[in-house]
Amino acid sequence: MIKQKKILFTGCAIVTVAMLMFFAVSFTERKIEYKTAGNVFADIGCPSTGDWVDIGDFCIMEDEEGSSDTWEDAGRECSTSAQDSRLCTSAEWTVACLLDANGSISLDNITGDNDEWVGDLETTNNAAVIGDTGCQIFGNAQTGSGGDSRNFRCCVNKQY
Repeated sequence: MIKQKKILFTGCAIVTVAMLMFFAVSFTERKIEYKTAGNVFADIGCPSTGDWVDIGDFCIMEDEEGSSDTWEDAGRECSTSAQDSRLCTSAEWTVACLLDANGSISLDNITGDNDEWVGDLETTNNAAVIGDTGCQIFGNAQTGSGGDSRNFRCCVNKQY
């Protein structure tokens, strides 16, 4: 009986060690893949068309793309301006605005110009607007035909 328990314990220990090694190797391989993917040579970067500013994991248009009466139209215009571009989220816009304010990057018309559409929906029919009062959301606007033309800029996720 004791030999059976020893063999069973030894067998469980071997299986446990094998599983730990499998997961350790698997984790290490993923870590190596991540490091390789993060190298500069694997970084596709910002779109080659238009003036984009690189901000880590995303790129933002240097200047407003234009103006649009509706949030939906602004989003459609972004999707046609560059591959995979979209309206910036309020978080992306805020980061870019703060970097511009401290001189780390240079963006045109980021504050004090007009408010801009961003991709965040506050409620079903209202999208966030940002920019007129600094680097923060200051209100929302009706997404459909609200009648007020707002500027917008596009963002794109960088791909590795």
